[in-house]
Amino acid sequence: MWIILTDQGIRQILLADLKFYTSVKGWACNTSNYVYNLIMNDESFVSNTICRAIDDYPIIDIKTTPKFNREYAVCPKENCYCGMDIGIPKGKTIDYIIELKKQFNSIDNVKTIPWYDNETILAFGLSDFITNRMAHVDWFLGKRCNFDCVYCSPSIHDNVSAYPTLEKLIDYYNYLTDTISSNEKNQKTISYIFGGGEPTLIPEYLNFLEHIKNDNKFNSEIRTLTNLTGSPEKLYRLNQLSDVTFSVHLAYMTDKFISKVDKFLAKRDNTSKSLTVKFMYDKLHSDKIDKIIQVLRNHTNLTYSVTPLHDKSDKKLYQYTDADKEYFKLRGKL
Repeated sequence: MWIILTDQGIRQILLADLKFYTSVKGWACNTSNYVYNLIMNDESFVSNTICRAIDDYPIIDIKTTPKFNREYAVCPKENCYCGMDIGIPKGKTIDYIIELKKQFNSIDNVKTIPWYDNETILAFGLSDFITNRMAHVDWFLGKRCNFDCVYCSPSIHDNVSAYPTLEKLIDYYNYLTDTISSNEKNQKTISYIFGGGEPTLIPEYLNFLEHIKNDNKFNSEIRTLTNLTGSPEKLYRLNQLSDVTFSVHLAYMTDKFISKVDKFLAKRDNTSKSLTVKFMYDKLHSDKIDKIIQVLRNHTNLTYSVTPLHDKSDKKLYQYTDADKEYFKLRGKL
């Protein structure tokens, strides 16, 4: 749940609107112990923001874990464009962040919070961060991907990088959980988001998820960001082990691919975890959105929405027309 403090009090807001109506350069960022960003590549590191604008630590020794000591920092970015960075509590001042937490945590029924209606935004954050319930892990598993989207930076995808082995994945998992344990004052749910690259291409990925699932030292939630590469049977098993966000890259949505997605959706049952369908808005292929939504409506236990994109060169939101913005109102729960 995306929460904002306005000059008129607490409001809830849609993520797309939060991106359109905020510019956070110079704002206070409450960086302490919300996000753990783990990058696995030739220069592996862990940081407490995904944009790496505050602090990061190269992983020189897999046995030595860093301490994140900075509670607040000044955001140097125009927008939060990386993963869950936008969920980290931010405010025009530190006092506004403190007031955001105070007011939100005093509300008995969050469902009664009114929606944003063009008030002045003073602070915002993800509800689970504001309540200090969750530590979020954004884990970049590697660059290997079978798509080459025009809006995706070459720094996070290619078609040649090696896949991580199961042994390496488990070593980094142990390093990361030790880092979280040494930094967190309270026992929290650890929410993992695995992305790349394309996670489903990694031969040992499902076995790695089994390893996390069987580790009873932590209460873990797992989500995989994927383009749904793989057979319907493989994707069905993935969705049993992990919540899934299907990133719909419209340029690659051929009739054959859409048919495969339809077969996967038909296999899902009451053992399947959640499925979020996230359309990456590409105006050159926007006609495919309605076609895919018609397929989705034949199934249940899923949500869908359309998300604006950032320019890979300057990290700013693309300039969208009013006609484009109509697509961002498309959302549903089936």
